[in-house]
Amino acid sequence: MGTNLFFSVLIFVFGLSGVYLLPASLDDVSAGTDGSEEKGQRDILYSSFFKNKWSLMALLAKGVGYMSFSFLEPILSVHIKSLGWDANDTGFAFTLLTAMWGVGSPIMGLLCQYVNRRIVVCLSFLVAWVSLLLVGAPKVVGFPASTGTLLVGLGLLGFSVSGCVIAVMPEIVDAINEEERKKDGAEAK
Repeated sequence: MGTNLFFSVLIFVFGLSGVYLLPASLDDVSAGTDGSEEKGQRDILYSSFFKNKWSLMALLAKGVGYMSFSFLEPILSVHIKSLGWDANDTGFAFTLLTAMWGVGSPIMGLLCQYVNRRIVVCLSFLVAWVSLLLVGAPKVVGFPASTGTLLVGLGLLGFSVSGCVIAVMPEIVDAINEEERKKDGAEAK
């Protein structure tokens, strides 16, 4: 109960902080009458994120990435125990999963500087798909159902989901910025 209470308070605090820190406007740089760049701000409607096709797809991709972790939580301990682990040792699998997410996040951010973010997201989903097969149905891809296969799958899953989440964030902002630029061009005509 203490752990659940701690994390519920932590999520509440970070959740409120996140809502407070969300931008209410985009920085808008436009050319002034004298040719210099002027910086202003444009309001963002939350509905804009759902009306823009790429932004909506990016949000869905992010959601799928999170779901890859969330659905495992109630069943992973049972699955690990079926492979012969002690119930007290199942936390190691969860630690590996989240540790690889932590390791993968900065790597994915760096990779996105050199490779198109959409390619990173696509490859991350492919690796996540294979890793989920390794975790839950290894025989489908020709591997034995073993603790080693499970751990490799969990490690790959944590790493790949970081690509599904990290690479998507700037795509969402870029999609909305592009839409706003198009609106500005249409309004100027």
